[in-house]
Amino acid sequence: MKKKVYYSISDVAELTGLEQHVLRYWESEFSKLKPRKNRAGNRQYRDKDIQVIRYIKHLLQKEMYTVQGAKKKLTTADYNEVEGQLSLLPPLTTSQSTPAPQKEPDSTNEVSAPEVEVSSVGVDKKVITAIKEELKSILNTLKKDENSNS
Repeated sequence: MKKKVYYSISDVAELTGLEQHVLRYWESEFSKLKPRKNRAGNRQYRDKDIQVIRYIKHLLQKEMYTVQGAKKKLTTADYNEVEGQLSLLPPLTTSQSTPAPQKEPDSTNEVSAPEVEVSSVGVDKKVITAIKEELKSILNTLKKDENSNS
């Protein structure tokens, strides 16, 4: 996305991977998140607002804070601390909510597991993928045992 002075709520939703209603809710909960509004009443987010949103998202989803806990952390933190924490986060991409491409099963004998979207709730995607593959293997073993007992 092209660098702008002001971003619309849809731009910010795309940049952060959050829904617009979540952004509006956070605006009502966190005093440090106050985007200005234009004459038409549309929110205009600045880079500073986007940084605050990213920090809130990090606190809630990675650090597993509650909304109350994140609110307290934000009120006690100064802007330099927030800046320092944000420098540790991965760089912002155009869409951080794009799901990974799905792999087709290799054989018709394989039991298919339900596809689950992996969210960024503090668990490494590689760990979840490894667990998923192990569970598929267990399902296949159980299926083979069931067929041999029939």
